[in-house]
Amino acid sequence: HVRSRRQRQMCIRDSIYSMEVPGEIEKKDVADNEVILLSDLSKLSIAELSKLLGREHQQVRLKCQFELAKRGAAGVGAFTRAAVNGGNSTFTRIHGVWGLGQMAGDQGIGILDPLFDLLSDGNDQVRIQAARVLGDRRIEASADLLVKSLLDTHPRVAMYAGIGLGRIGYAPAVPELLAVLDRNADQDLWLRHGAIMGLLGIDKSHWSDAISSDSKYVRMGALLVLRKLQDPEIATFLRDSEQTLAYEAIRAINDLPMASVQSELASLIDDYFPGSAKAMPETDVDSLMHHRIINANYYLAKAGNARSLLRYASNKDVPERLR
Repeated sequence: HVRSRRQRQMCIRDSIYSMEVPGEIEKKDVADNEVILLSDLSKLSIAELSKLLGREHQQVRLKCQFELAKRGAAGVGAFTRAAVNGGNSTFTRIHGVWGLGQMAGDQGIGILDPLFDLLSDGNDQVRIQAARVLGDRRIEASADLLVKSLLDTHPRVAMYAGIGLGRIGYAPAVPELLAVLDRNADQDLWLRHGAIMGLLGIDKSHWSDAISSDSKYVRMGALLVLRKLQDPEIATFLRDSEQTLAYEAIRAINDLPMASVQSELASLIDDYFPGSAKAMPETDVDSLMHHRIINANYYLAKAGNARSLLRYASNKDVPERLR
């Protein structure tokens, strides 16, 4: 039977391939994992399931976690013991934290009380997941502890604390969230994201002063929150003294786009008319910002915008590819 080229391509595309590392598939742990994954976990005891939370195979751990979550109060007890016992493996403790978070919807948020102490645990990964679960579940009673966690030596703890405070909408956290932005100095973008999400969940009236902060890092955080809110006040950053902030505002207004402030972006073209003392674009990034300014005028499509584009194009100091 002769197959067409397309039939052969479809056969290859729809195939399932299995890859094995030589010498690994024969190991006992691999065989044991296969047996566990194919077994009926409902027949295992609480103690047996709890022990399996520490295995290296993630699918095994997750299946056991989900089985324990079906066991009601006994499952809560198992997860609590798994999470708080410092002698357990990190995997076991993390799944204990996750399991409590998973069961809080049915068993009540009170089962998460043991996580409060875990925010100061000696294990970084346990602190990270405790902050994550308390924030995801919007546990208001943990808010003050999450504020303290913004100072944690591990940046992921602080990141999840910031996200959680935003979910809770805890306004007293604003000063420390702004301090995180300033200390971080845009170095760890995940940590910056956590602080931004914290501010995003809190009413703007509590952090609007950050828009005019002396710290460019705090202003950048405020700018990115305004972007997420699609708040027209972001236009104030178009002429910020810090070029990186001005460029970030240009990106936000053009790329989303934000129709309410396109005219403010379009007006930047006035700075590049013939005779202007404004520095001309030198780098590719500079040019991309000019493309966005040009695009804003095209987007508005008024007679005044057409005249502005012609005057811009007549400026011989502007690179030819932009003209």
